[in-house]
Amino acid sequence: MTVEYKSREELDAYAATDSTFIDYTHFEDDATRRKSAQADFINGRTYTPNYQYPKLDALHDEPEGKGTLAERKSRIYEAVLELEANKTSGAMPQALCELYASFHEMRLKRILLVEAAQRIRTVSSSSEQEIARQEYADLNRELFGEINKEWFDNMMANEADRVARFTPSNDAARSIHAELSRYFDQHHFEKSEESDIDLDLEEKRILKDVLYERFGNSLAEIPNTPDDVYYEAQECADILQRCLDAEGLGALGWRCIVDPKKSNPATSAEKRLISLPSSTRRNASELRRLWLHEGGIHAVRGENGRATGIKPLASGTANYADVEEGAGVLFECIESGDIEGSPAFVRARDRYILSGLAQGTDGVTKDGRQAYEIMWRLLALRDAKDGVIDDEIIAKARNPAMAHDDNAYRSTNFAMPGVIYSKLQVYFDGLVKNIVYVKKNRHRLKEAVDDMLIGKDDHTDDEEMSRIKELLPTS
Repeated sequence: MTVEYKSREELDAYAATDSTFIDYTHFEDDATRRKSAQADFINGRTYTPNYQYPKLDALHDEPEGKGTLAERKSRIYEAVLELEANKTSGAMPQALCELYASFHEMRLKRILLVEAAQRIRTVSSSSEQEIARQEYADLNRELFGEINKEWFDNMMANEADRVARFTPSNDAARSIHAELSRYFDQHHFEKSEESDIDLDLEEKRILKDVLYERFGNSLAEIPNTPDDVYYEAQECADILQRCLDAEGLGALGWRCIVDPKKSNPATSAEKRLISLPSSTRRNASELRRLWLHEGGIHAVRGENGRATGIKPLASGTANYADVEEGAGVLFECIESGDIEGSPAFVRARDRYILSGLAQGTDGVTKDGRQAYEIMWRLLALRDAKDGVIDDEIIAKARNPAMAHDDNAYRSTNFAMPGVIYSKLQVYFDGLVKNIVYVKKNRHRLKEAVDDMLIGKDDHTDDEEMSRIKELLPTS
């Protein structure tokens, strides 16, 4: 039987299939309404935040110029099948076929994930609800990986030690300490011998030198002001725009704007856009870290990938998500001069803790309120001074705890134990992969950073990097 392969032109058309789909944008709401709902949740006026998801509810409305979502899914699925079936035909390089097939398949899964999230909200019967929840959980695992129980246990063992050593000195501290002690009395976490995630001093020094050589022009645009001098949202956007211009990205159409719909900084390589929330407030040190993450990683990798003419390198290969976010966290850590003590590391670790709490890595799945109540108490106890936890410390702890909770339970009603959007754990997963990558390449870090910036790929995967370099022209 003769196999009929597709021509190069047909395969190029499949590769060019429009599979653009950003899952998390369907979980957004009006910023003012969301802020009000968060305040009600934090202050205990509601058990769960009363969020609305207009884009998620309108998922199957016909997108202008793109046909129905079902038609788009069908086209993407066909492209995946044909690229896979023709990868050994010789009409298109096998590496390119595989790259595009996995790229489109990943985006198809993102559509399916959002569809499952919508069904969770709309189906009425308990059996349909359970099927939708299972599909949502399975797709989250396929896209973002599973939680690493050993890492989670190490983190929680450290928290348990902190609680055990804490001596409360006021009523609020005694109450918080009692609640956390009760939790840790019911859950035991074993700490592994090799639990530290770090680079040695020489690796940090060399990597920082490489970053300042590579991004020196753009970093120079950030004012050299003391840490008590803060810049408001539009000032931050103006400074990052100067960084984009110095990096040569402004001339290519890159912009930095303030977007009131955003709750966190976001970078879109496809739109050539860095968006900052209207609540943004940073000092110069924080802006340098923000620039290295959003500009140095997300924008530069996206633009370099675009220059190759290979769409997955511009928008993200199938397994790029965790290593890209992890590289951004690593760059922030290196700029701050530390790994485990840096704000970026702490933020990534706390997101991982929240994800583990939510998914029941300690043995009990939790809804949004239950995970939040543990998380803010951990943060408050961490910030205690001489055993005292006052109203200011509590208020300060509740906001990041809410942000992590919101990151996990967005797309849901916060009331379903264990049902979360698990993207928040990729920051720590990716950081670990990047630390291993730096250690492996410590004697060629300049070249290793160049490889990190080729495009939006998984530079920690030797097989993927070999496949990509095979496709790129040699200089």
